[in-house]
Amino acid sequence: MADLSPGNSLLLVIDIQEKFRGVVRDFEGIILKVSKLIRAFNILKIPVLVTEQYPHGLGETVKELKEVLKEYKKIEKVSFDCFNDSKFVESIVKYVKKDVV
Repeated sequence: MADLSPGNSLLLVIDIQEKFRGVVRDFEGIILKVSKLIRAFNILKIPVLVTEQYPHGLGETVKELKEVLKEYKKIEKVSFDCFNDSKFVESIVKYVKKDVV
């Protein structure tokens, strides 16, 4: 990853949802770090994609991240592995980026 730029990069935020808050170790720390990443990518005007694993059962992306997400594309999925979900693959391929963070 030589240089992050809107032309060749995007940020992928995977499944940081409300139901995971009580079961993932240091969830609040993860939210803080991802929030900083999102802010940096917003400043650089680099696209942000967000996945949500079965949001009807696991809830949406946590509010702390939704507050810093300016423009982003949300991809709902039911396959735990993003790349086994055709909707996800179709969405990410459209961006034609060589660097995914």
